[in-house]
Amino acid sequence: MRIAELRAGLQEFAREGPPADSDRRAELEEHTGQVARVLHEAMGQVLRDGTTALPMLIQLLATVQDRLHDSRWLVLLDHSMLSGAPAPGPAPAPGPAVTAPTADSGRWQRYVVIATALPTVPALLALGFTAVTISQAKDMLRLTERDQVASSYNETIANLGDKSINVRTSTIFAIQRIMRDSPREQPALVEVLSSYVREHAKMPAKAQAERMRKDVKSRPADDVQAALTVLGSRQLDSEADPVINLRDTFLAGANLSGLNFYNADLRGVDLTRAELQGGYFEESWFDGAQMSEAILSDGDFEECDFLRTDLHGVWWDGADFEDADLTEADLSGANLFEREDGAMVDLEGAEMSGADLSEANLTDALLMGADLSKDNDQGIPATKLAGTNFTNADLSGALLDGTDRKTAIWDGAHLP
Repeated sequence: MRIAELRAGLQEFAREGPPADSDRRAELEEHTGQVARVLHEAMGQVLRDGTTALPMLIQLLATVQDRLHDSRWLVLLDHSMLSGAPAPGPAPAPGPAVTAPTADSGRWQRYVVIATALPTVPALLALGFTAVTISQAKDMLRLTERDQVASSYNETIANLGDKSINVRTSTIFAIQRIMRDSPREQPALVEVLSSYVREHAKMPAKAQAERMRKDVKSRPADDVQAALTVLGSRQLDSEADPVINLRDTFLAGANLSGLNFYNADLRGVDLTRAELQGGYFEESWFDGAQMSEAILSDGDFEECDFLRTDLHGVWWDGADFEDADLTEADLSGANLFEREDGAMVDLEGAEMSGADLSEANLTDALLMGADLSKDNDQGIPATKLAGTNFTNADLSGALLDGTDRKTAIWDGAHLP
């Protein structure tokens, strides 16, 4: 079993290891395939012949171990060893002759000479030696792979400073491959990409931001959008993941559709006309953000904070705002797409004191237990309901103290 694990490790290393060009990669794959075959045949002979065949297997393992240690990837075994692999047949006589170590013999090969020079190799000693050798070889493979990742990591990160936006964009997607292939590097790379977005999408001066906000063609640069896509496509690892910090960035028109920004810090971000539909933003912070006319349809915003957030004119059919804090948020003119699937806004348990729902469409919305009342302790008025459409909405258990309901539409609504 241990030999089989080592063979698999060698073959995987051949696919992912050091050589960069395709010719060298093919040569390495061919060589490790031959090494794996020889190890397999030597293992088979031990199974057939018992401990008398162990010296040859140990000799092969020790050679592989020493060559790995010396980074001699294309000569893990000599040609003579590859061509002279043990063949099926009668067991060799006890006490096989052992060739003296050559001048470049490594530590393990020198130990083998001592162990195999005995008249009979004790089974337990030989098996223990074999297990240790295999463990050492596997450790060497892991260390080499880690060094390779570190080298690739450093070279890749350096390219983020390239003057060409095409190079930077390609580098960002290369980072995504590192995050996928080496999950332990993901937290650091999330920090790197978050910092990259903050640096390359800084909030402009107020007058310039207003001009850009009014331009319906405003979009993040390709490299920034790529960084957002990679951040939102990462694999979550519970508490090991750092918070994605994009605070106070200008991301008008960004596409975050279907992406995962769980527990992200988006306070003060400009997401005017951004596409967030179907995204996962649970427990994220949007306090003070500019999100007018953004598409929030089918997004998960459960337990998010939207304190004093500008959400006027958003599209929010099918969005989940359960237990979200929308205190003093501007939701005026929030609208619904005409859909046949019955998607509805879920505001169950949401805190909405001081929010502006003027002309907002909450047809069929779920507002069970939502708080639209005034907060005397904080001096916050009740939710503004001028022209708000609550047709067929469910407000059972909702708090409406202090609201002016005269101009709101309540047809078919289930009131507390």
